[in-house]
Amino acid sequence: MKYSINLDGLEVGQTYVEPAGLFSGPKLIQHGELAPKGEKRGEMILYRADGSSMVAKFKHPFLDQIPQLTG
Repeated sequence: MKYSINLDGLEVGQTYVEPAGLFSGPKLIQHGELAPKGEKRGEMILYRADGSSMVAKFKHPFLDQIPQLTG
């Protein structure tokens, strides 16, 4: 299952989250590829349509299978 992400500056339908599986954590996908890792632990880089980048991080709410994305 995929959850689409709609943020200002990101192309619609090109960025989504795949929830965690039995043996893996959640994945952030942009343009069909895993988002590159950021400088700090747990950070990922998203690229906007204008070429600039932003840092995203998962927030894992208690007893919720759908991770939340913070920026």
